[in-house]
Amino acid sequence: MIADLFDIKRSKIQDKGVFARQFVPKGTIIYFDCGRCRPWTKEELAGLSKEELRFAFVHNSSTKYCDERLLYNNHSCDSNTLDIGDDVSIVVRDIKKGEEQTEDYRVYSMDDVRFKGGCKCGAPNCMKRKAHLLPPRKELLGTWAKEIDDALRSADKVGQPLKRELLKVHPELRPLFGRDEKKRNRVIASLGKARANGMGGLGDDLEKVYSLAGLTRKIQF
Repeated sequence: MIADLFDIKRSKIQDKGVFARQFVPKGTIIYFDCGRCRPWTKEELAGLSKEELRFAFVHNSSTKYCDERLLYNNHSCDSNTLDIGDDVSIVVRDIKKGEEQTEDYRVYSMDDVRFKGGCKCGAPNCMKRKAHLLPPRKELLGTWAKEIDDALRSADKVGQPLKRELLKVHPELRPLFGRDEKKRNRVIASLGKARANGMGGLGDDLEKVYSLAGLTRKIQF
């Protein structure tokens, strides 16, 4: 689920992208996996036109997204949003009205990231290489960690358009929006440790996050 703050427009990075309809401040959670996105069925794929199949192939999309805008989150080596873990994205730098929302694909640590012809994001720190191979450099991990932690500490100070739906799926994140600074810092630390472990999800450390909220959950991968 993506916050209804963005529109699809032409992008200088790649074909199309999603652009802010209004100012979106640092600390805003703009996306989480709501469970409505799912793999295409064989029957659905058989019903797609050649152009639709080509589009899905180009975007390496085996997923039928619940919102078309999720197809156009382009990569930037200096992205304004980052994944905090478990497919939850937060704004790490204010997004101006009309600015493209970008993700850093290198954060997703399950696979190497490859760019045909090299990365062309245009950021001052663009790696320009054809591939980003795991594991990420320590400096890069440190930069991500600082940006994400800073953004999470701003989460209770800005409007959260997805808060209600987010907490239905991730009640363990409730301390991020509360007044108890100690609990909030513990959640932030647990999220950081999970990311440092290089997992696509939050794994065992998510159990610690849950325990802070008095909840339990069986983790499945």
